[in-house]
Amino acid sequence: MAKPRRISNEEQQFGYWLEEAKANGLVAEFEEQPETWELIPRAEIDIGKKSPKFLLHAHKYTCDFRVDLTVRGKEMLRDAFPLAQLTTQWENGGTLWVDTKGSFTVQHGQSQMFAANRKMLWYMRRVWIAKVVPWISPMDRAGNMKAKPKKCLFTETFAPDCLRYRTNLVPSNIGKCCKTVEQFIKSQKTLLS
Repeated sequence: MAKPRRISNEEQQFGYWLEEAKANGLVAEFEEQPETWELIPRAEIDIGKKSPKFLLHAHKYTCDFRVDLTVRGKEMLRDAFPLAQLTTQWENGGTLWVDTKGSFTVQHGQSQMFAANRKMLWYMRRVWIAKVVPWISPMDRAGNMKAKPKKCLFTETFAPDCLRYRTNLVPSNIGKCCKTVEQFIKSQKTLLS
């Protein structure tokens, strides 16, 4: 029996963001682990009499989320997904394919592997995978601002309410640096007017 897949903190944070975006009319639908694409088929070699000899496994890729935006979401989230909005998948329905990443990803060369997978998927199928880093904390361990908040999904749009406060109702670092969904929508309406 296969082990259950471990969901990263970033996937969980983006999931909360999607739920709030859906509740506020920015996202129509979303799905986790939507589709697995075979990028390179299994490699075999013909050795004559017998069946082909196995050489290499197929190379497959599964993104973290498929997101269908509403018309309102396409308008308001353009700046958060600048490259995705240039694709036909955005124009023909507002679909985003998303891979979530942390601000510091080094395990097994994940960053380089993601870049290679994204290139292959684009050239082979014209599917753009948006890389989303939900949160990069500008705070030190003591809770002091060490720098201006870095560009990430939450600072560019909004942070989900469930991440804005600690259990004792003290604002979290996310809550101190990011807009609420209501503030984000109001600011976008002002820009779009």
